[in-house]
Amino acid sequence: MLKTEGCVPEKSIEEIKAELGLTNVIKISSNENPIGPPPKAIEAAHDCLK
Repeated sequence: MLKTEGCVPEKSIEEIKAELGLTNVIKISSNENPIGPPPKAIEAAHDCLK
């Protein structure tokens, strides 16, 4: 445990806007997908619920 690195905080939305010259930024978590689950994942979940 003592040799593990600490968590690096994410950049703020304002920092990202300034760095990339953007005006509109949508923040999503690192485990989120902006386009949703793949069709095969939806099908597999549906099949499990039958």
